[in-house]
Amino acid sequence: MPYDSITFQQYEPTNYFLTDRDKKDIVRGLAHGIHIISAANVKTVEDIQHIKTFLTTQQQGTMKVFAKIETQEAIKNITDIITEADGIIISVDIVEPYLAAAKKDVFSIISLCKKAGRPVFIHYVYGVEGKTYPLTQKKVLQSYCDVAVDGYMIETMIHEDDPLRICSTMFETLSEISDKPQKTDMKDFYEGSDFIIRDYIIHNAYRITEDLDIRAIVCFTHNGYTPARLSSLHPHIPIIAFSSIDTTYRYINTLRGVK
Repeated sequence: MPYDSITFQQYEPTNYFLTDRDKKDIVRGLAHGIHIISAANVKTVEDIQHIKTFLTTQQQGTMKVFAKIETQEAIKNITDIITEADGIIISVDIVEPYLAAAKKDVFSIISLCKKAGRPVFIHYVYGVEGKTYPLTQKKVLQSYCDVAVDGYMIETMIHEDDPLRICSTMFETLSEISDKPQKTDMKDFYEGSDFIIRDYIIHNAYRITEDLDIRAIVCFTHNGYTPARLSSLHPHIPIIAFSSIDTTYRYINTLRGVK
């Protein structure tokens, strides 16, 4: 939450990532049926592990944890964080200076997420008077759609703006863009993968949809990896996924183009 906390960049305290207040908030959320936790100000992979350990003590060890990338330390540890987290939320306007210093960009992080089969969300904190909200701009949304970003977060405290208007504008723009999906570059999709056989099958399932009149891709999944990787290829047809695991069912609903 950018408005109820202070972050000191490059300061790494020795205490645990979760405070007692955080734990109480999580327990309260569990009582109300939450199924995904968005962890703000993540810095290291140990931060994610700490949350998952606490969830295990609450009999919620399978719950998905998304890491919100908004610190310089998170950029430094991004590869390990992507591996450990179940999804990534990039606070673009906060981390842009850190990305520039590390000679990286937002799209390089998105690419890492997609290769790992992780959903990735884009978040702008813009609330400065006189600035245009970026996600209402077609060229900005188009650039993210072209790399198959799974979702967008709108800051709830936008200064002097109407959230309903912004949501409506975004939906209209996204609907227009989604009618003409960009062809995905499949180079190196499964090379060097930890799941090379599975990824080879996913790769060919997508390729067939480009060559034949296929109406949908249907898959069964235990942990959500297959539909997540299929989604990263940005197919022009829907992916219909089935799962008997409740947490996986909820998780795959965050994936672009997956029903």
